[in-house]
Amino acid sequence: AGLIYDIDADLIKCEPMAIPQHWFIINGMDFGWDHPQAHVQLVWDRDADIFYLINAFKKSKIQPFEAWHVVKPWANNVPTAWPADGLQTEKGSAKQQKDYYEEEGFNMLREHATWEDGGNGVWAGIMELNNLMKTGRFKVVSSLVEWFEEFRQYHTRTTSSGKIEIVKVREDLLDATRY
Repeated sequence: AGLIYDIDADLIKCEPMAIPQHWFIINGMDFGWDHPQAHVQLVWDRDADIFYLINAFKKSKIQPFEAWHVVKPWANNVPTAWPADGLQTEKGSAKQQKDYYEEEGFNMLREHATWEDGGNGVWAGIMELNNLMKTGRFKVVSSLVEWFEEFRQYHTRTTSSGKIEIVKVREDLLDATRY
């Protein structure tokens, strides 16, 4: 049990920068109501094979239109990756959760986020991010204070049965980053 990302935050910090037109860009989101919904934006410098997290927002108890109002300046027309729980339907309307975001303007990807093999394992995403961080291929704009707060406290614990589990508290931006 302990920190999931046992990496000095200063090693992944970078200053804000102008983003070249030819870099790839994608948004990630994590749904939420009582716990915050989270939105992030990543760009990929394919030539250097470096990913940069350049925008982030999270807040509890806001509806899709409220979230869209905040992130629209950087999320408009950008594809958005989302988790499998976006397929859950609302009682009474049979609409999927992701549909409400799409109606507001989010450019939701056709399918929820998965690995190439079709799985969506959390540990696989954690290991991928850990590898990118340790090899200098994942950077986060230094002004994203809430993201760094989550990063510094993201940890596991050992259960009474001896199993190691992720503590699922204040990890919303990190989850959106994985997606």
